[in-house]
Amino acid sequence: YEVNDNLSVGASATIGFGLLELGLVDNTALTDSFGIRGSIGATYNLGPVAIAASYDSELNYQFDNVTEGTPGVFTDFDLTLPQTISLGVATTDAFIENWLFEFNYRWKNWSDADGFKSVWRDQHIFSVGAQHKLSNVIAVRFGYSYSTDLQKKNVGSSVGSINSLALGGGTVPLTPELVQFVQATLTQPFWQQQISAGLGYQVADHIRLDLHGSYAFDGDRTIGGTQIKVNEFQLGAGVTWTF
Repeated sequence: YEVNDNLSVGASATIGFGLLELGLVDNTALTDSFGIRGSIGATYNLGPVAIAASYDSELNYQFDNVTEGTPGVFTDFDLTLPQTISLGVATTDAFIENWLFEFNYRWKNWSDADGFKSVWRDQHIFSVGAQHKLSNVIAVRFGYSYSTDLQKKNVGSSVGSINSLALGGGTVPLTPELVQFVQATLTQPFWQQQISAGLGYQVADHIRLDLHGSYAFDGDRTIGGTQIKVNEFQLGAGVTWTF
């Protein structure tokens, strides 16, 4: 909603559908859950620059009977995607025409997120980007981001509500070493640096096509007795329609 020529505010709701399978092949079940989160944000144009802030609430999933903690007894597991606060500042055409420079900061509250707080800690993400309009219809973009390490160093003997697994007719209690092994299997977010490039094309007055590619790196580490190497490529495309 455009409050005035300088201030815009917005809100949204997201419905999530999750599938979860934990443990080993013979002591887990694939279960599903729905969750919902809300988001609010605002952008204010100061003339040469615009500032923005947004907040995403937690997205909570409750998975019933997902893994066998002791023989014949299945355990529920709560998993939460964290609340997030984002702050940003970007230049406008009043600062320099046909160029946009942007800086963003994002905080992800993993340390209070059910399930994840057993293995991850709060994450701070800093990103910078630039866009240059080559013409009225074509724009090129470049970006870089740095993330603090989200690996929790001092882990306990449980992951969420799970502190044991049924195995071979008996019960195997979780230990910090086993929890560290769980950490090592969750390698995808461990990258700390990312570079990206993109292209935008204004197909029509109200339709824009965007393409991007990125490479995430700097995630190699040793967790407990496991050595991991993390690199990730990503390609994406999107269509934006305004009305």
